[in-house]
Amino acid sequence: MFKSPTAPTAPIWAYSTQLPAYSPPPLLCHTALLRVAQIVGNPKAIPPVPALIPIGRSTWWQWVRDGKAPAPLKLSVRTTAWRSADIYALIESLNGGDAKKTGG
Repeated sequence: MFKSPTAPTAPIWAYSTQLPAYSPPPLLCHTALLRVAQIVGNPKAIPPVPALIPIGRSTWWQWVRDGKAPAPLKLSVRTTAWRSADIYALIESLNGGDAKKTGG
């Protein structure tokens, strides 16, 4: 039977609870896709997924409609994702261009 290489149990961005303190690895920043639950978080998931952008789901979709958030990629009829590079660019713009700024 084929045995896949071991992978971390949680995505790398799930370990950071503070939005500005997170610095993604270079490859992840340009190649990964993020779903809405990974962007706005999901405290009911097991394990809980911390938010990259601490807003509600409905606010996120409003931002997408208004053009404040990047346009999504439609992967299938019921699957939508965003490029992680676009999300991190949004985080930098929300922080005034400083991704390392501490929140508060």
